[in-house]
Amino acid sequence: MPSTYTQLYVHLIFAVMFKNSQIQPRWRDSLFLYLNAIIKNHHQELLEINGSTDHIHLLLKIKTDLNLSALVRDLKSYSTKWVNISNYNEERFRWQTGFGAFSVGHGSLKKTKEYIQNEGIRHNRERFLEEYKRLLKAHEVPYQAAYIFRELV
Repeated sequence: MPSTYTQLYVHLIFAVMFKNSQIQPRWRDSLFLYLNAIIKNHHQELLEINGSTDHIHLLLKIKTDLNLSALVRDLKSYSTKWVNISNYNEERFRWQTGFGAFSVGHGSLKKTKEYIQNEGIRHNRERFLEEYKRLLKAHEVPYQAAYIFRELV
């Protein structure tokens, strides 16, 4: 639309279903490239991606017509099929239901990129579940602990 100007950013997080079907270092970069291709097919822009063996973080620049739930559905569905067809894990790979999405202001982009880049260092001292709850609290997102990535507890 002419005369519509936006800068919209989202920090997106989702987790692997079972601990025995984790993201392995030998195919992690390929997964990130595959996820980026899906994002591009949705006409969005990936600014940063990283994660651990049990979850990933993405920083997206999004357009106003984005259906975030549809994008996440496609990211999870297509990447699950890709991982399983590629036989990267002995066990079937699946993502958890649900996701976290947090708005990011333009002034916080650098800080958010650095946060995502430092995933490996952070998880030497903080488990994913603790990190996720901390982010929910920091963004004042109400939640019920019983429904947060149940399989990770």
